[in-house]
Amino acid sequence: MEDKISLQQLNQQIRQVSAQAADFQARKNQLDALENRRNELSKKVSAAKQERDDRRSELYRLQTGALNVLLTKLLPGRRQKLDICKTIVKEADAKYDAASAESQTYNQQILQLERQVANGHLARQKLESLLAQKAQIILDIGGEPSEKLTGYDSQITLLSSQRSELEQAVHAGKSALWTTKAIIEKLQNAKSWGTFDLVGGGLISDIAKHGNLDDVSQLTCTLQRQIHSFQKELSDISIRADISVQISDFMKFADFAFDGLIADWLVLDRINDSLFQAQKTRDEISSAVRQLEKGLENCTGQLQTVRQQRIDLLMQDT
Repeated sequence: MEDKISLQQLNQQIRQVSAQAADFQARKNQLDALENRRNELSKKVSAAKQERDDRRSELYRLQTGALNVLLTKLLPGRRQKLDICKTIVKEADAKYDAASAESQTYNQQILQLERQVANGHLARQKLESLLAQKAQIILDIGGEPSEKLTGYDSQITLLSSQRSELEQAVHAGKSALWTTKAIIEKLQNAKSWGTFDLVGGGLISDIAKHGNLDDVSQLTCTLQRQIHSFQKELSDISIRADISVQISDFMKFADFAFDGLIADWLVLDRINDSLFQAQKTRDEISSAVRQLEKGLENCTGQLQTVRQQRIDLLMQDT
């Protein structure tokens, strides 16, 4: 009997609080939109103020100083310029005042909405607390509502776990993708210097080329760790990273010391191979990340649906 009374009391409180919390998200969206608009207006006000100050400075220079005053009295064109400058200053003043007034209007609206959002947020927290109490009572009582609630809770736990795993996998994939793009950029630089070296680039091109290749070597070590992490996060997606710039010490020595056409061609050939492998790896990672992002979007949508179904169940006068 006590459970029934408790449920009745909770249902009554839930109806009261839900009305207060109903428009919370709508008010929050309005507030976000107003704040974005206020930020835009703030830039507009700053620009208008700068323009006003510049025009006032110009007018001040024309109106002050013995020479300026004398020239203005003697030269009709000077007087005309002064009149035009005064008109421009008035226009700049009006423009600044209008922008300031519009900005102030948004400030007042934002203050009002902030109070409403704060009240709605408190009501929403209260509603969540009441729904949690009601859920516990339903689970204690048992029956069909309890079975439905248990099912929703199980789905939410599973989907939340899946979403977390997908988020971590997306993050790992994007990190690896960024490194792969950096490797490609370095290889392309090395290729350009290597091509220049073939036509007699000399020591400077050698230094630049091998500097980029040394960077590639370090980045490749980072990429291997990142791809290992990526594969660990989502084991059913396999990404191969067989990028390697295996230029022996002798090859570097030959390239520097002899600057021979054969050595240059061999190094350039290695660079081209590595560039092809890097681009292939980039495409594989990019494709995997897109699949993960799509899966994450679907998982998030399912999670929101189940959560709403759970809330709908608890909002009923069970």
